[in-house]
Amino acid sequence: MVITLPRFFREMNTNVKLTFFFSFFNSLGRGIWLGNVFSAYIYFVAGKNNVLLGWTSAATGVTMTILVFPAGMIADRVRRDLALTISAVLGTLSLGIMLGLGTNIYWIFAALVLWGAFQGFNRPALEALLADSIPTRGRSKTYAWLHLVRQVAMATGPFLNVFMFLFLGNEWHLNVLRIVMIVGLLISAVSVLALIRLSLMG
Repeated sequence: MVITLPRFFREMNTNVKLTFFFSFFNSLGRGIWLGNVFSAYIYFVAGKNNVLLGWTSAATGVTMTILVFPAGMIADRVRRDLALTISAVLGTLSLGIMLGLGTNIYWIFAALVLWGAFQGFNRPALEALLADSIPTRGRSKTYAWLHLVRQVAMATGPFLNVFMFLFLGNEWHLNVLRIVMIVGLLISAVSVLALIRLSLMG
């Protein structure tokens, strides 16, 4: 018997629902503001400096890689809600800097470092919390749906960009790129709200 996503979602407990909510909006937001739009934006903000573009591209990934293991230890040995709370604070700071000061390359770099820390802290705790919140026999199905939701959201982001560029003007101007970025950043902020709720319940 095939179980549809709406029915499957209704049967989830609150932690699982919040994890799906977070994953969808986090992936959708990143699909809009990261990728080609962000690379072009950084290129113009950095004065067409490819070196700075390379450093900003590495900032998030390197920071996440460094912090993911300490974050996992905090989640396992201390408290998962603490790791999620730290992540929520880091995500809020990152998005706030990007929205308020995102026209300066050095502030953007700082925001990306914080975004990498945000990802590093939320992933181990979120995965552990999700695994504890579903029956053993239901984990494969839950993770399959979660993976699908993430992929659909990530693919939807660039698709929405097409319509935004059609509306705003199909040109790589800094002002146009900034507006598209802001839309994606605000959607990412919605995901942080779910993470805050999870941190209170985790």
